[in-house]
Amino acid sequence: MSTNTTDPAVDIVCVPGAIPPGERAAHFELGLRVFAELAEERIDLPSGIALRLAGDNLPQVARFVANERKCCPFLHIEVEIAPGAGPMWLRLTGPPGTRELIEAELGLARWLAPFKPLFIVVTATLLGYGHYLVYFAPKKACAEGGAFPAPGTTRWMKLVLWSITALALAGLGIEYAESYLIG
Repeated sequence: MSTNTTDPAVDIVCVPGAIPPGERAAHFELGLRVFAELAEERIDLPSGIALRLAGDNLPQVARFVANERKCCPFLHIEVEIAPGAGPMWLRLTGPPGTRELIEAELGLARWLAPFKPLFIVVTATLLGYGHYLVYFAPKKACAEGGAFPAPGTTRWMKLVLWSITALALAGLGIEYAESYLIG
């Protein structure tokens, strides 16, 4: 089998709009998950990268590849599955500059992925402290002649706090709900 991955006539252009809007965010989350969490080994190739994954990750890899073909038509994508319970290899290659593009797209996310539990704990702690301050902290009396908080300040703080809490929970839950949302 011959794989020509250095065709200079092919432009490196990603077209995220080729993925339906309802699937786009989930696709990028899945891509980060494939590269940062599911990949057991990564090899840099001259014109791309190769990832070794457990064979039972085939459904996630298939969903990723199906949309990645739409988004990045310049990519040459190979999936090799070993017999039995052997590993699976995902190779993404293309014209010169493909590996650098993949690195740029995933570099920061791959670096931050191991710290995700820490970010969750810090966010939960700060939100918990915010809820404590708004709902349970003893209210301080103003000194004579001191300024009172403007009316509605507490209501505004509660609205902002609950909005941020909802966003944090949605961000945390999206990766768990992804399989149900995409199908």
